Amino acid sequence: MTIVIAALFFMSLGMTQATDFGTVKLQWQFATCLFGLAAAGLCIPFVPAAVRYTRILFTEGENDSAETRASGYTLICLVGIAAAVIAISNGVPAARDLNEGPQARTVTSCYFHQSPVKSSPTNTTPSSYKNEFRMTLDDKSKFVLVVETDKQNDLQSASGIRGTLYNGCLSHHPSSKKLVLDLYPRTQIIADARIV
Repeated sequence: MTIVIAALFFMSLGMTQATDFGTVKLQWQFATCLFGLAAAGLCIPFVPAAVRYTRILFTEGENDSAETRASGYTLICLVGIAAAVIAISNGVPAARDLNEGPQARTVTSCYFHQSPVKSSPTNTTPSSYKNEFRMTLDDKSKFVLVVETDKQNDLQSASGIRGTLYNGCLSHHPSSKKLVLDLYPRTQIIADARIV
C-alpha cells in the first residue's frame, strides 16, 4: 500500500510539473497534495513505536537497539509531519481555487525577457530557453511567470495560452487591445488567456 501511494504521489508530482497552465494543472496539484496527505497518514502507526523506544532510552539508558529504532521511527514521524504540513499548506489553496474558480484579471503592463539555459558552464549551445513574463495586473498585484522552451522561437509559433501570453505581452501598448488572464488567485495558475 505504501509503495502504491508513493508511486501515485511521485507520478502526480510529475504530472503537475508537466503542464504549465489550466484547470488540469490545478487538479494535479490538488491530487498531489491528497497523495502527500495519505503518505503522511501512513506514518501515524510509527508514532507509538517511536514513543516506546524513546521511553526505553530514557529509562534504561544506553541501549543501541532502542537508540537505532527510536531514531528511525522518529525520522519517519518527522517526515510524515513535514509531508502533512506541505500537503495541507498547498492543498487548501488549491481546493479553494477549484471550488471558487478563476478570476478575470486584466494585464496593465507586461515585460517579456528570454534567456538561454546551458546544461553546463562549458556548453556553448543552450539546452533550452527561459522565457519570463513580468506582469502588473489591474488590482496592482505583480505576477511573474517563467516558461521554459526547447527552442528560441517556440513561443512565436505557439498556440493556446503560451501564444496568447507571448502575443499579448509583446504587443502591449496602452492604446492596443488588453491581455486578460483567467487566474486562480491563491495558486496563481492561469486557467486561460485572451486578448480583448
